[in-house]
Amino acid sequence: MLVLMEILAGRYRQSVVVRRQARLHAKLEREGMPGLEVIPVANSVFAAVRAVRGMDLIHVHEGRSVQVGAVRSLLGTPFIVTRRVLNRPGSNAATRWCYARAAAVVGVSEAVSRVMRDYLGRDDVETILDCTSRISVDADHARALRARYPGKLVIGHVGELDDRHKGQSIILEAARRAKSAAPNLVFLLVGSGRDEAALRAAAKDLDNVEFTGRVDSVGDYYAAMDVFVFPSREEALGSAILEAMSCGVPTVAAAVGGIPEVVKANENGFLFESGNAGQLFERIVALAHDGALRARLAEGARATASARSAELVADAYASLYERVLAG
Repeated sequence: MLVLMEILAGRYRQSVVVRRQARLHAKLEREGMPGLEVIPVANSVFAAVRAVRGMDLIHVHEGRSVQVGAVRSLLGTPFIVTRRVLNRPGSNAATRWCYARAAAVVGVSEAVSRVMRDYLGRDDVETILDCTSRISVDADHARALRARYPGKLVIGHVGELDDRHKGQSIILEAARRAKSAAPNLVFLLVGSGRDEAALRAAAKDLDNVEFTGRVDSVGDYYAAMDVFVFPSREEALGSAILEAMSCGVPTVAAAVGGIPEVVKANENGFLFESGNAGQLFERIVALAHDGALRARLAEGARATASARSAELVADAYASLYERVLAG
């Protein structure tokens, strides 16, 4: 959302309504964005409804705010919904009414759009794939990170440590296989989350697994990886995949949700059957043993990320905004 607003700053006067004291509010207070009006509100739909008075168009990026858009639409303000998750919205009449009030509904992958077309019973849900985040890389720091693992291939993962959703225990199973079968591999898990303690405990006998916790310079870690793994059990798209690809890292990812729309076998990475640690390990080993293949897939990864640049995604949304405002 913030990348989109940054690109569109020269085209529209923009305001962002955020929950007071939430992480997004703190980030905007700390970093700011030229020309952007930040409106912090209480954790209340009615407070948000008041905050968007005078707007010409509302763009909703998360489920609860659909209520805000629906209420304002009764007063003549159109709203757009970007849906970023695979699960269907609630089936109660009030939720269905709120989504039906939207002037346009967008899915961040075709998988999400299919869910919403079925939910709404209409075909005009369109897909605008999320853009690649603008992450920076400090080349010196990335080299220093890479130097920690001499003679090793770094198999990396970035994400919230939530095994039910992200499936990091599958990485640990692959690492256990690699301990004797592929000792030149080291597995690097970047991030924190509710399952961090449990995952660390499960990996206590694995000297080829390292946890970093939450980091600020995530781009440097991507740049230090040889292969990126993403074993999610469900995923609308997988923004971390695009981030890794923008750093030229081929991906081995679970074939779920919208992931196959990004990861193309033998083009920018490989897919594996969700939950199948043995297949994940096989895909990793195939890449580990073939430097030329990794190099070719790395170029394909960069091309995939470039095709989903922030500018192209912003143009798609700007076109949608103009159609809605004209309509």
